[in-house]
Amino acid sequence: MRSFTVLFLFFLLNIAVFSQNNISFRLLDSLTKENIPSAGVKFEGTKVFVLTDTSGNATAKNIPDGNYSVQFTSVGYRTKTILISLPKDTLRKKIKVLLGPDQVMMDEVVISSTRTHSHMGDSPLKVEVIGEDETEEENGIKPGNVSSLLGDVSGIQIQQTSPVSGNSNVRMLGLQGKYTQVLRDGIPMYEGFSADFGVMQLPPLDLKQIEIVKGSASTLYGGG
Repeated sequence: MRSFTVLFLFFLLNIAVFSQNNISFRLLDSLTKENIPSAGVKFEGTKVFVLTDTSGNATAKNIPDGNYSVQFTSVGYRTKTILISLPKDTLRKKIKVLLGPDQVMMDEVVISSTRTHSHMGDSPLKVEVIGEDETEEENGIKPGNVSSLLGDVSGIQIQQTSPVSGNSNVRMLGLQGKYTQVLRDGIPMYEGFSADFGVMQLPPLDLKQIEIVKGSASTLYGGG
């Protein structure tokens, strides 16, 4: 009889030591009362971490008895921490947690603008000029074409398109050659198409200077 009593008490002790609990949470927006999916539920001081599903529900399983601080986190919401006691709180079917939006207050921003009556064509325009000295120097180095002269300018890349004819694209600011408009004495060359422009057809001997316009200001010269 004594051995039976000892065995029975030992069995009860095992149940008390290895008692495990499951507890469920539901996370809601404090303003709209909508479910918060993919929110983190962390039992501090343990390795227990679960995420809420699309309905805002999360269940932590096999939690030993004790008191815990549970932290709830989600992008766009303020972090919230609550205290629970197990197994006491397991009597609650599901614990509802309301998270408030994490609102960042910004200082007042005032934007003002002034409209002028000047025409866009009369506004200042940045033009890079390769003058007569540079072109004469190029004549002595490579008189056949201006490819090396243009290639020395920042933002311009000469890309050869045909090894037979020597035609090349003039690429500006990384754009394709078809977006580069070529004008001679103010008149568009090749009917405005320069995707297969051959820089060998413009020898430096025929030039006095080269003017280069980059950016949005080039729209003054047409859609090409």
